[in-house]
Order: sequence, then structure tokens, then C-alpha cells
Amino acid sequence: MRPRLFSYLLTLTLVGLAAWAAGSLYYRYLQTPWTRDGQVRANIVGIAPRVSGPIVRVAVHDNQPVHQGDLLFEIDPEDFQAQVDLAAGQVQNAEANLKQQTQNLQRQTELYRARVNALQDFQNAQDSFEAARAQLASAKANLELARLNLGYTKVVAPVEGYVTNMNTSSGTYVTAGNQLMALVDTSSFWIAGYFKENQLPHIRAGQKALITLMGHYGQPFEGIPDSLSDQLGIAIGKGAYKAYRDLIASPRWQRAFNAGARPQRLLFASTGTKDPRTSDVLYIKMLAAPLTVNTMPEATLKAFAGHGEVNGMLPADGGDFEAVLAQFRKAGIDLNALATRLQDEGAASFVKSWNELMAVIISKSAALQAASSR
Repeated sequence: MRPRLFSYLLTLTLVGLAAWAAGSLYYRYLQTPWTRDGQVRANIVGIAPRVSGPIVRVAVHDNQPVHQGDLLFEIDPEDFQAQVDLAAGQVQNAEANLKQQTQNLQRQTELYRARVNALQDFQNAQDSFEAARAQLASAKANLELARLNLGYTKVVAPVEGYVTNMNTSSGTYVTAGNQLMALVDTSSFWIAGYFKENQLPHIRAGQKALITLMGHYGQPFEGIPDSLSDQLGIAIGKGAYKAYRDLIASPRWQRAFNAGARPQRLLFASTGTKDPRTSDVLYIKMLAAPLTVNTMPEATLKAFAGHGEVNGMLPADGGDFEAVLAQFRKAGIDLNALATRLQDEGAASFVKSWNELMAVIISKSAALQAASSR
């Protein structure tokens, strides 16, 4: 009797555990949906020259990381430089002609007022003057076009990213509009996941997502909710502004101010946006504040002049920056490590630009020395 009872109890226990496991797995399947059908995506920017000609220099290789503004390749500029010189000569000729026609019109005007010449001569002088002025405008437009074409011989990276699908080399004759390579825009990465219909009711915007890439098992990372998108830089800016205002309001600084010291303004630098899905004037609007300087790219400046507006100022106490930073920490973002990496990358970028500037100065100085010694 006892062995049979034990068998029944064991069977019921195993069935109960199996039912509990099945129910738990089903509940987890519904409440914490997962999928293997996901893809890492990014915007691909095609690179094509705007002018035709032979390539004299290729500055990158396939899969190379590049920064916005880095040289990708250069087309032979000699023909385009000659067009600039020719257009500049035409402008000088048109200016001389306009000066001559201006003087002629002045003479004809004085003679006509003195009733010495005929009305037809006066009107002919007016027409010649207008034609000369139009000719100068046309010559200046041709010069500007020639300069643009000369500038187009250097093809630079429009975004920060990685070179891919590269299909060119030095000596290749390229045609305007034909794509030669592409850039993977590193500011545009996103994860696209596909779920079953019965899982969708349990997915909400703003939920954190745990993502594991194939080939990187054991190294999952968390996706940042959309509600935090583009908020980190603004929060850090608010924190910096609070520290600045606290400093100039401190008794120590007030004593220095009374002794004649003047505060240096807080600088917000390079406040353009890289994500094409973000407003092009976001950081101008959100970081507007008294006693600050905002240096922005030309494109951002023009965008703000066209449609930007400031609805408020940064609060002196930093507002909600601490709460926003706490949300990023909760989402698994190591803010200190991120700040260190960004500082290192920024310093490396400035050093690279400085070295390129010095190389150009040395090259031009050598060319001028060589020319003066002839």
C-alpha cells in the first residue's frame, strides 16, 4: 500500500512541477517576449563625385573609420584650377569694361544735359552700361561656379562612419554622379526586432531591451528607451551650467569680482546634431542660457536662423539633470567610462586636425620659399 501511495505522490509531484514549469515558461513567453529575428541596421550614405576627372589620391581603405570632413579621395584639380583662373580673368575684363561704360555714360549724360548730343547717343550709353553690368554679374557667377567645381575635386566624408563597398583607386577616371563607395553612418545604428502577433500586446514603448549579438554570446547589452533619446548631452549641459552658476555665485568668486575680476563665459561647443532623426536645432534651443557662448556649425546656424526659436532658458539650478542621469545609470550606461572615451576621441580629433593644419602650412611655406628663390 505504501509503495503505491508513494508512486502516486511522486507522479502528482512530477506532474505538478511539469505544469508549473510549462506555465512559467508560457507566462515568461508572453510577459517578457523575445525573438531571434532581429537585425542591426544603419543608414548607408552613398559617396559619388560631383565633377568628373582622374583620381590622383585615395585617402581611405575599405572598412576604415572616418570622421565627418575627412578626405576620402581627390580628383585631379589642374583643369578646374585653370577654369578658375580663366573665370577670374573674365571678371577682371568685365570690371574694366563696366568702368569704361560708366565713364562713357557720365560723359554722355553731361553732354545730353548741355543739349550737345542726341537722345539716341545718351540712350545707347545707358544700354551699354547695363549690358556691361550684366556681363560682370555673369562673369562673377562663372567664377563662383569654377571655384565650386574646384572645391568638389576633394570629396570628404559627409558623416562619421565606416567606409564600405569601396570600388576605386588612384588613376581611375570617374564620372560625376557615379557612386564609388559608401559610408555606414555610425550615429544611425538601431535594432529592428520582429515579434509574433500574440507577443505585441506585451511590448510597450520605453521598455528596456536586452540584446545579444550573434558571435558575442555572453555579452548582452541593454537598449536605451526612446524616452531617453538625445537627453544625455542636454542633462550634462544642465549639470555643467549649474556648476558654473554655483561657482560665480560663491563667496570666493564674489571677492574676486569685487577686486576687478570678470567671469569667463561657459562654452557649449560644436552643438550640431548628427542623428538625422533629431531636430537640427535641438541643442541650440535646449542649451540657451545667460553668460554662455554657443559655437555651432554653419549648417546649424543657418537652420536656427530659418526655423529655430528659444522657448526658455537653462535653469541655474540644473533642473532635472540629476534625475535624467540616474535614468541612464539605471539603463546600464557607465557615464564615467563614456565621458572618458568621448574626451579621448575628441582630443585625438583635435590633434589630427592640428597636425593636418601644420602639414598644410609647412607645404605652403616650402612652395613659397621655392618660388622666391627662383
